[in-house]
Amino acid sequence: MGELRADWRLRLRREDAHGPVCGAGVLVDQCTALTCAHVVGRPDAVLWVEFAENSTLAPVRARVLPDGWLPERGDGEDIAVLRLESPRPQARPAPLDPRVWGGMEVYATGYADGFDEGMSLWGRIGGASGEPGQRGAPTNAGGGRAGVSGAAPRTPPPAAPPARGGGAAASPRAAAPAASSDVAGQVLALVNQERRTAGCAPLTQNDRLRDAAQAHSDDMAGRDFFDHVNPDGADPGRRITAAGYRWSTYGENIAKGQQTARSVMTSWMNSPGHRANILNCAFKNLGVGVHQGDGGPYWTQDFGTRM
Repeated sequence: MGELRADWRLRLRREDAHGPVCGAGVLVDQCTALTCAHVVGRPDAVLWVEFAENSTLAPVRARVLPDGWLPERGDGEDIAVLRLESPRPQARPAPLDPRVWGGMEVYATGYADGFDEGMSLWGRIGGASGEPGQRGAPTNAGGGRAGVSGAAPRTPPPAAPPARGGGAAASPRAAAPAASSDVAGQVLALVNQERRTAGCAPLTQNDRLRDAAQAHSDDMAGRDFFDHVNPDGADPGRRITAAGYRWSTYGENIAKGQQTARSVMTSWMNSPGHRANILNCAFKNLGVGVHQGDGGPYWTQDFGTRM
């Protein structure tokens, strides 16, 4: 009967971990939950998140993300995006499709004792279309400033990927030397240090993921872009597959401008989406690519689990 457990069903409490139940929510990744704005009450509120169907997972405090407040209005919006103060990598999130596009309607339901009919929430995605969905991290591609782009988590694709352009083209600039194994090793060591703290197994270095990551860092530098999808339309899944890694799930983090392994890891760990990739217990392998040329360094982490 254990398979019937749904860790993603959340019970929300006020005051403390044993305070009064105020509503329900949905776990979307190990650091993020969704609920209704009217349940939270105000954007500076602090709630306690309890895993309604799995008492082995400790409750955790949560706050509304800076851009996660869509109060109830006449058009139906009534959403609050909550950031857990510490991740729960052992919890299984709701099975959501990571692909998003402009105008898409989002609908989710949750459950809590005292709310016999549960709760539901919905909203409409604004802005430009994009695939895969990029959650919880700002894009910053300006000048010589250090930045991080949205983390790209992904579950298994449809049987046939969309036909969108070719693979990565040859860079018009001379490629910088590949990242030294020492720098990649430093990043891997720091990743595994964070994973041990969170209770996840360590990742092992994978040559094919390393090749995919290095090629993407070189490509971003060579063609002067900063994104998970290259100018030819190849997303991380296509690039990782082209490098020869047969994946069942993958994730990618990118960054630009940080000068050391420790500084780029600090940037990623301070961003919910990137942190979720680093602390995703489902991942088994990692490849790191760094381009040290003009405007960089350009950093790429490609995470994966083999089929």
